[in-house]
Formats: sequence, structure tokens, C-alpha cells
Amino acid sequence: IISMQDDGAEELPEPLSPILGHCKLLNITNIRKAFRTLEEFYLPATIDTYIRFGQEKARTTQELLTATGMTESEAVAIYLYTVNSFTTKDWSKPFFNHLNETLHERKRDKIFPWGPYLVLYLSGLSRL
Repeated sequence: IISMQDDGAEELPEPLSPILGHCKLLNITNIRKAFRTLEEFYLPATIDTYIRFGQEKARTTQELLTATGMTESEAVAIYLYTVNSFTTKDWSKPFFNHLNETLHERKRDKIFPWGPYLVLYLSGLSRL
């Protein structure tokens, strides 16, 4: 793929393969179960704390959940993506940054641990 810039032609990277095929077969409805595959990167106690925060937020927006048909777990998945202080075990990067970096990896198998979370996250976003 070639893109013309002001200073001439520049090659663009090859497009990455879609991730939906990796996630469609998963039947995940519980946010805690979705995070079991991510315990390698996040401390279980930290996961539990932020899930609890997300559940409290979701309960305050019950009207939105009812109107959209979104589940509490889907709402928590969206909430967790937005929390800047939810970081990896070594405190090196926020959750959303870690996920985005993984989604840009050429080695698509690195996405597999994120599959259960992505099912809830994307399902929740589709209801908005």
C-alpha cells in the first residue's frame, strides 16, 4: 500500500487481521471470568477492586442499562477501559494503553488472553 505525502511516497504497514474471529466463539457474560485470562498482567486484588468500582458505577446508571439492554458486566468492561489508574502489575501502563498496544501487535495470538474481556467490551459498545 502506498500513500502520497508532501515529501513523496511512503509505504504504509500491512493491515492487521481482524480480531472478531478470535472472540466470536467465546460465550462470556461475567466480568470476573473475563479477567481470569489477564491475571498474568494484573494483580487479582487490583482486578477485584476495579471491578467493584465499576459495578458501583453501573448501579448508579441502572436506567441506562435498562434502556440499552446492556448488562452490568458489559458496563463494567467499558468503565475499566476508561480508568487511568487501573495499571499492569508493574505499574508501567494503564489498562487501555496495554490493550491498545496488544491490538496493534502483528502476532495476533497475543490477543487471545484479551478475548473474554473484548467480548464484553465490544458487546457493551454495540448497545450504546
